[in-house]
Amino acid sequence: MKPILFSTKMVQSLLNTKPDVWPAQPIDEAKPFKSQTRRAIKPQPRDAPEGARVDPYDGNRERFTVWTRERKMCLDCGGNVKGAAHWKPPFLPGEILYARETWADIPETAPGNLHYRASATEGDLAWFRENNWKWRPSIHMPREAARLFLEVKAVRAERLRDITASDKIAEGFCDCCRSYPCGEKDICDEQCFMKTWDSIYVGRGYSWGSNPWVWVYELGRVER
Repeated sequence: MKPILFSTKMVQSLLNTKPDVWPAQPIDEAKPFKSQTRRAIKPQPRDAPEGARVDPYDGNRERFTVWTRERKMCLDCGGNVKGAAHWKPPFLPGEILYARETWADIPETAPGNLHYRASATEGDLAWFRENNWKWRPSIHMPREAARLFLEVKAVRAERLRDITASDKIAEGFCDCCRSYPCGEKDICDEQCFMKTWDSIYVGRGYSWGSNPWVWVYELGRVER
């Protein structure tokens, strides 16, 4: 079982997604829920031109194929089709992932010593401050501490800015106009997604402005 990192807001959206239900549905329709995540392809394809599309990963190939009007070519093959095998996505359809999130392991507290930042109330946060307890980064969460499990339903590759309005909802960004008083929901949602993406990737060379290729994972929450 492989880990996948999520921010606190993403975890809150995942927690509002009904387990063992697909297509994904929210528990509370007034709040965001999450069934998609985008991750930058590393390294980026060198030879995929603007306007190219990429076949979905069907589980029978070890590479994605870029189609252009003129010809079919593999991502960064370098003239050798076998050399494209490394474009296999990190997570494949059917795999179960465990979500890594911000957490704490505080001895002699309930329940089970484990606490999760995404579920913390204001009282919980004050309690942590008063006792000088520290939250642990998601990257350090072991499998044994995980509480959220996700099945990879499908994978595709596309340009970041190809995200659609329905994709933004699936990413958990359906209520962003509360933060952007522009009055245009699609614009607000795009600004919110762009701001969140750049907060993670701008320093790594995969900014919204550079429109990188990304893996798009469809994820279904499952009970374990």
